[in-house]
This record gives sequence, structure tokens and C-alpha cells, in this order.
Amino acid sequence: MFAAGSLNAQSPTARFVPDKGVTTTDNALFHFKNVSEGAVKYCWITGDGVVVDNTNDLSWEFSDMGFYRVGLIAYGESKTDTTYMQVAVLRGEN
Repeated sequence: MFAAGSLNAQSPTARFVPDKGVTTTDNALFHFKNVSEGAVKYCWITGDGVVVDNTNDLSWEFSDMGFYRVGLIAYGESKTDTTYMQVAVLRGEN
């Protein structure tokens, strides 16, 4: 037996767009715009060991130089989808 509405439940699609892909330590603040579809809840993985739960868009400042793998998990009614993107923080003019 199927639960009511389970045949029509939409699978979420996780997607996000950063305001930049590379920056320097002088301005290591990133803004990530969530453009996911079909989700009811979100979870961000910042790439530096922090998880931010249930936030639509994310503003995040990295404290060190490096390459960070930022992820977004989109939760639907019964399924999830995850996507990742790499951003870089390079040495700035200090």
C-alpha cells in the first residue's frame, strides 16, 4: 500500500550559486544563494568543519587560506539531494 501523496512526492534538487569562486584573505566572506527546487528543509556544509542547519541562503567567512568544498543538502518529503562546489581563499595583501 502506498501512503497518500507518495506517488506525487517531488524529489528535491539541491543547487546553489556563490557570489564568487575565488577570493583573498582580505575579503573571505562568501554569499551562497540557494536555488534548490522541491525541498522543505536545507543543511549547509561549509567545508571548514561547520554545519548550518535549516538556512535558505548562507553567508560564510572563512578564517584561513585554502580550498573549501561547500555543500548543500536539500531535504524533500521523503528524499534528499546533495551538491558540492569548491571555492578558494588565497593569500591577500596584509
